[in-house]
Amino acid sequence: MKTAVRWMAIILVLAAAIPAFSDDQKSAEKQIAKIKAMAWDQTAREAVNKSVADTYKLDRNQLIQARRLLNIDYGSMFLLQEISATGVSMDELGGEIKGGKTAVQIANERKVDWKKIQADAKKMNALIEKNLFDQLGKPKSTKAAETAAHYDPASDGLAVDNEVPPDQIAEAGDTFHRINGLVTDAKKANRIDDAGALTAGRDQIREGAPGTANSSNSSNGLPK
Repeated sequence: MKTAVRWMAIILVLAAAIPAFSDDQKSAEKQIAKIKAMAWDQTAREAVNKSVADTYKLDRNQLIQARRLLNIDYGSMFLLQEISATGVSMDELGGEIKGGKTAVQIANERKVDWKKIQADAKKMNALIEKNLFDQLGKPKSTKAAETAAHYDPASDGLAVDNEVPPDQIAEAGDTFHRINGLVTDAKKANRIDDAGALTAGRDQIREGAPGTANSSNSSNGLPK
């Protein structure tokens, strides 16, 4: 009798844990969808590229080539980098993507910590907003020089980037216009330093940018 009661208690605990895991994944996927949606727009895509590259210490143009090689959006690339940080090489993950699996399927098969991924994705979205703020606020000459040196926007676009539901596109558009409005306000208030960079207005963008970049087993964190 005691054994039966003990097993029943274990079953109830496990049953209660399943919804929690499910909620963590749903919350993470919602944040990841925001990353993908921001990259739907070519201008905002540049900020997404910089955010992902800087966080995981990747070359920006090599990141573009890796996306093209695997034919994945920035949300999926973010998730693969998170999985890779647990000790899996990007070459191995790339092979699974080429084999027909999605990043979410791979994550579930490897039993990732969805709560951590949700937190990291939220930080990534905050960083994207900050980088977009800086990007929109820079003088055109400065921005053109930096883009030419570190990023090729002409090659950073895939068909999968367009596969975003209308409601998510609208939400990303609202975010873009909000950030653009903050930039406009900062310029009107002359909150610009000698280098042409905005020094105020960022406080109105939500905090939580990622700190130390995650590492992976691949030499540069990208598949070959």
